[in-house]
Amino acid sequence: MSTIYCQDVVDQALEIAELVNDYSTTGFANRNQVQRWFNQAASRLHYDIANSDATWWNEEATVPVVAGTARYGLPNGTLYSSAKPFYKMNHLLIVDSGRVYSVPKFQRHEINGWSSTGPTTAQTLRMQYVPTYEPVTLGDWTSTTPTLSSQYPPGFEDYIAMFIARRLSIKDEKYERAQALLAEIAESKLRTLDNAASRDLAHPETIQDTSGRWDTKVWDLNTLEIVKCGFAYRLFGDYLEIGQVQVY
Repeated sequence: MSTIYCQDVVDQALEIAELVNDYSTTGFANRNQVQRWFNQAASRLHYDIANSDATWWNEEATVPVVAGTARYGLPNGTLYSSAKPFYKMNHLLIVDSGRVYSVPKFQRHEINGWSSTGPTTAQTLRMQYVPTYEPVTLGDWTSTTPTLSSQYPPGFEDYIAMFIARRLSIKDEKYERAQALLAEIAESKLRTLDNAASRDLAHPETIQDTSGRWDTKVWDLNTLEIVKCGFAYRLFGDYLEIGQVQVY
């Protein structure tokens, strides 16, 4: 993907709003306002992509699990070697003796017989997740940093530019132009979300029924694997709760 600078997106917005000659740090298009609108648009796009189930972002954090401790904080920019703040779980894994095991999410009715103090063994979890949106700080009107091209699917720049242009048009009291931009903004967002869909066409996602007696969860495994794979998790607010099937 070619590099797209944030300032190029802002320039595009000014052109759409027909305000190319009216901007300055103290003029009509105030830089702080443009930066705020830029982050509003990029943030909305970030969470729309995340909630469309497109696997576009995949940050990782290493979470050390302690025997007897059930609750762990989610990445917040400080925990787990300053991992990026957490928004949404992609996958939780256990890495043990060079092998990787998937950790399932438990349902509330499944905790009968589990240890009330959390995991009975210590382990290291590898959390794969979607991070929260990190606002960008625009430089001056001639700056070529920062860039966003590697963070978003193709087409994102048009959506952000039109979003900013509409805000500028409203401020300029050009309401007909602002109204006309609504349809283009919606179309641009849909196109960007389409571009964020799974790009791995060779191996599409599959589903697994784990709701009945043929469930293949941890209790179907042998005792050695239960020690390693018997973990399950659930998200509550700003923390991760870990449980483990009791091993006899």
